[in-house]
Amino acid sequence: MRLANVTRLGFGLLYLLGALFNTMLAASYPQGYLEVANSALLPVYKDLWRVVVAPHLPVLLVLLILFEFSIGVLILSKGLGVKLGLLGGLLFNLFLVPLQFVGGMPNLLLAAIQAYLLTKDYRTTILELFRRRSP
Repeated sequence: MRLANVTRLGFGLLYLLGALFNTMLAASYPQGYLEVANSALLPVYKDLWRVVVAPHLPVLLVLLILFEFSIGVLILSKGLGVKLGLLGGLLFNLFLVPLQFVGGMPNLLLAAIQAYLLTKDYRTTILELFRRRSP
């Protein structure tokens, strides 16, 4: 399996696990999402978080989980689906940078890797790649 496909598999799993993590966190500690605004780098993010996100948190959490799940599935697919998933993931990571998750740097790195992966072609799904390798 080429390095691009191994990396794509990693990203697909990352987003699927992110959806699972956010599902569990939303069920057990939804108020934790409200604390995100405290670490935002830009004042506009703090204001948007308090004015837009906080009042609509339950709906936005469902959308976040569906978004991450969809991005993961798309990245594991093939062709245009992979490109759309990578682009969505790249934009998502850039959106997270000003929120200062772990200083924002990991999100920049993830966005850069996804930008590189966008330059590749993906003619098979990850599942098809595994099926080819099985005896």
